[in-house]
Amino acid sequence: MGALSWFGQFGVMAQIAGRDLRGGLQAFAVFVAALMLGVAAVAAVGTISTAVDQSVARDARALNGGDVVLRQRNAAIDPEVVASVLPQRVSDTPVVRTNAYVAADNGRRLVVGLKAVGDAYPLVGAVMADQLLDGEPARALTAAELQPMLADFGALAEPALMTRLGIAPGDQLELGDIKVTVRGEIVSEPDRLGGFVSIGPRLLVNWATVDAANILVDGALARFSHRYTLPAGIDVEAAADSVREAYPDARFRTRTFNAVQPRVQRLTNSLETYLTLAAVAALLTGGFAVGLAIQAYLASKQRTIAAMRSQGATRAQIMQIYSLQVAAIVAVGTGLGLILGFLIPWTGTSALDQLVPANLTIRPNPAALVPAAVLGALTAAIFAVLPLARASDMPAAQLFRSYLGKQGQTLRWRWYGVFAVIVVALALAVALAVPQAGIALIILGAIAVIGVLLAAAGAGILTLLSWGRRLLPADFRTAAGSLTGPGNNSLPVVIGLGFGLAALIAIALIEANLVREIFGRLPDRAPAMVLIDVQKDQRDAVTRMLTDEADVEILQAAPIVRARVVRIKDVPVEELTLPDDVRWTINSDRGLSYGDPKQSDIPLVDGTWWADDYAGPLLVSVEDEVAFGYDVWVGDTISFNIAGRVMTAEIANIREEIDWGEGRLNFIFLTSNGVIAQAPQTIAMSVDVPRAKEAWLLDQLAEQFPNVTPINIRDVVAQVNAISSKLGYAVRGIAAVTLFSGILVVAAAVQVSYRNRLRDLGIMRAIGATRGQARAMVLAEHGLMAAVASLPALIIGGIGAWAIVRFVLNLEWQFATFGVVAVLAVALLISLAFGLIMVTRLLGRTTASILRQY
Repeated sequence: MGALSWFGQFGVMAQIAGRDLRGGLQAFAVFVAALMLGVAAVAAVGTISTAVDQSVARDARALNGGDVVLRQRNAAIDPEVVASVLPQRVSDTPVVRTNAYVAADNGRRLVVGLKAVGDAYPLVGAVMADQLLDGEPARALTAAELQPMLADFGALAEPALMTRLGIAPGDQLELGDIKVTVRGEIVSEPDRLGGFVSIGPRLLVNWATVDAANILVDGALARFSHRYTLPAGIDVEAAADSVREAYPDARFRTRTFNAVQPRVQRLTNSLETYLTLAAVAALLTGGFAVGLAIQAYLASKQRTIAAMRSQGATRAQIMQIYSLQVAAIVAVGTGLGLILGFLIPWTGTSALDQLVPANLTIRPNPAALVPAAVLGALTAAIFAVLPLARASDMPAAQLFRSYLGKQGQTLRWRWYGVFAVIVVALALAVALAVPQAGIALIILGAIAVIGVLLAAAGAGILTLLSWGRRLLPADFRTAAGSLTGPGNNSLPVVIGLGFGLAALIAIALIEANLVREIFGRLPDRAPAMVLIDVQKDQRDAVTRMLTDEADVEILQAAPIVRARVVRIKDVPVEELTLPDDVRWTINSDRGLSYGDPKQSDIPLVDGTWWADDYAGPLLVSVEDEVAFGYDVWVGDTISFNIAGRVMTAEIANIREEIDWGEGRLNFIFLTSNGVIAQAPQTIAMSVDVPRAKEAWLLDQLAEQFPNVTPINIRDVVAQVNAISSKLGYAVRGIAAVTLFSGILVVAAAVQVSYRNRLRDLGIMRAIGATRGQARAMVLAEHGLMAAVASLPALIIGGIGAWAIVRFVLNLEWQFATFGVVAVLAVALLISLAFGLIMVTRLLGRTTASILRQY
């Protein structure tokens, strides 16, 4: 009976809440907009991340190229090596990737990313092709359909290749000793990870074509792989382990399709964490608007609440009625946010496909939407609980004689306890919603600190403004009194708008420093081109060709030996757990150099260089960050697999961390001379060449040294910037949401202050103030409010950007005045616009009607 009574009472409270809410929905417009934006940002990040994970898991075999793949640099893999180890296989195919010149009949030349495949390629998935010579529309080509197109020196090319060479399907290209016919356009390949920098656009040929072209000379930089698909029921991991156990010191690395998803996730987890936390910051910023909107709504219901209390309504009943109303509005705002959060990535699928390796399928997913809904509800609860508590706790007599939310009202301690519980629940929900919970808690702590700093700075500025307002002109004196007087809501506006401004200022400063680094300082100090695959017997001839030409300078030249780290302090690397920031150094072959220690001018952390004529056992110099990750020091050993032979080197010294932004030829490992000089190797040269002579250099290299591959650093920088810009859209988008949430805080503050400003205006008009004076007072108030929020935001955003640029990106810092001024100007204009809207509404009322209301 008790339960039925409770449900009956709840039904009555719901009916009262619904009737009381009629006609008041417009008061919640800002509430709904703020909550919708924040939830949409969190939901969009979660939807994209979930789609990436699911799409990569779905396409893992195709992305890997098969069930088991053996990879090796600079030497083909003998398939017979593993024939006796792997179980009976369905199919296998070799693949090689390298760089090569192609020349069109019109004389244009280009370095391309050449991919040669075996007869069974692709083992899994299909190559999407378009503009085919047979007149067929774009279609997916399986191995049976692809191989006839690649037969007889046929090729498929990326659109960028045909555009830059000015050719079309059907034209021929010179490739090494032969000519190939372009028979279509590559749209996508199943085993190509997208979104990363490549030296040139792709050209796809078969193995017979690359053999006939005679471009895979000894020592050429190439990546060979052999792919296998296994029969159903075979344990893929067990098969791969059997290969690793049979050939523990082999040069090739063995990888299964199960490793693809963790590999991609390592790249996406950090981005997902930071974007989710940025979206949560936007949600919290909008939370101030939620709190102010509730306060404004409850103020408009002051007499209704007083009437209910005078007729016997209890505190609990008042809390139930208005909590139900807020919950209904939260449901509307959250629902709209979830819909928008799904639509944003769904409409941008084509752009996302360029940044992720799999074809994304965007669909509503509870794993993405439920956390966003929970975070939205908890954020709304944080900012709603105290205004609701004030409304329910206030005595009827006080409600009749004062406005709701008057400063100084004391709440019962239990409400602060409820508030603390919701805050803890929000922190736990955020930690559970992101892949890196530890980082999430740290950044949440940073957000809390920023909030406290904004609150302290805002309170301090408002206090100074109150003390010094007598020194201001008349309009600003009155405005300062409105901002700092009893019942004002300036501090929440300062915090909310300050969050948005600080985020945009930080992003503007970071972006300006990155652009300056990439397009300002880097081209002045970096080589225009880097030449790789120069053979030892070609070094002198290439040097003469370059130095005989005016305005062309060789900046550096160094031998490169391909080696793989196999043991650290005599422990196989497979048995070690290395930090993420150095694990990449053991995943495949890396280039190391040897010889004269003077080639490195990086200061030493410890140890000494070997003598110029040193001829003893192999020594190695290691970069500091890698040495720290390996947990090695001077005197420890590192073993390298070089051309199938394991060589152990003693660490002679540790160099300071390399600044890769210097644009130099740098090496993590530098070894002494000796037997390593007999290993297969090439020479790399960094060359400074004017843009006007780039075509000449390409022609000379193609004619005299076709095996040498030039890497155009300007093109690589442009690719990096293009990819960074696409990723930056998401960061800037969420920052814009944060700023817009801050703007909604201003709008909510306008709602709260409307009644007070209406009363002030009535008094001003009654004593003779003109419309112009009233307008000037309100605009001055909003201008001061924007200025008060801008000052701490500028300091906090600037310090945050400086710390990221100097200590995370390791770049030189420079303040970007224009970007900061633009952000602050936009904030000021928006604040003034809201003030103008409010004063226009106020001036639409007659003085008599205003005074009658009070």
